Amino acid sequence: MTRLSRLAFAVVLYATLIFGVVSIGSSTTSEGTALPAVNGKITFSSREQIYVMNADGSGQTRLTSGKRDAHPAWSPDGSRIAFTRGWGTGSSKIYVMNADGSGQTQLTSGENDVHPTWSPDGSKIAFAREHGDVFQIHVMNADGLGVTQLTSTPLSVLNPAWSPDGSKIAFTGGPFDEIYVMYADGSAQTQLTSSKQNSHPAWSPDGSKIAFQGYRSPGYYNIYVMNADGSGVTQLTFGENWNEWPDWQRRVAAQTTATLQTTTSSANSYATTTDQHTVPYTPIAAPATRSSMQSILLGVILGLVVSTPISVYRHRKAGK
Repeated sequence: MTRLSRLAFAVVLYATLIFGVVSIGSSTTSEGTALPAVNGKITFSSREQIYVMNADGSGQTRLTSGKRDAHPAWSPDGSRIAFTRGWGTGSSKIYVMNADGSGQTQLTSGENDVHPTWSPDGSKIAFAREHGDVFQIHVMNADGLGVTQLTSTPLSVLNPAWSPDGSKIAFTGGPFDEIYVMYADGSAQTQLTSSKQNSHPAWSPDGSKIAFQGYRSPGYYNIYVMNADGSGVTQLTFGENWNEWPDWQRRVAAQTTATLQTTTSSANSYATTTDQHTVPYTPIAAPATRSSMQSILLGVILGLVVSTPISVYRHRKAGK
């Protein structure tokens, strides 16, 4: 191999090795595109105040100092927290604050407003407002304007939960507490369960299922899941504890499962512990990518292809 051909081979091989190293640092898996850590902060209520903490439980920080703050809910972009102030007083209001606790602002001025929940795009907040002795589901813009009543039932309805695409809202209602669903404009209200004492619906990330808590014999709440149309009810927990407030982890491309977070009540605190149940789902398809070793091997072959004709040409020229 002549000096020219060796030089050409070295240049191609060096470039390919660099590309391969870069590929190792940014490669994708067969399950989905590589992503940074998705576990953010957790907000919760304890001793009638709102706190945040890291996903491992460290860094617990108190954000509020109001009277009986509860029901914190992150905005979809993680920049704000909506919550209930005055919980249990009969004159609760919905507030919102920045993620660090600053800018606490009252959004509602109803008789008794509770259970805020953000729409998936962060533009609206659904909540329950008491009229007389009956709660109804309302929705408002994220700034507190444009309050609209969605339900008008003889008995209270509570615990609104937006579907992932924002088209529907599930809620608890009826004489014996059942799960209902309706379109986001309040139309087509449909009862999904009929076994009494079911509440706190939570949608799966793809909107195909709803988790909820149900009270059954021998006298404890447990976590159940059903299809979005109410069929296929399946019990998930069987412990003799009050397993409550299920919530699904949001889907990310790198995951192959969605985790259903449930909470077990403590008798003397709003603080909760976590009980996890893994439910398979089809992961988001990832784009096809070439592995780093394949890239390096391709570079070696390309180097030989480039250098061989040069070497042959030099030998022929030398033989003339």
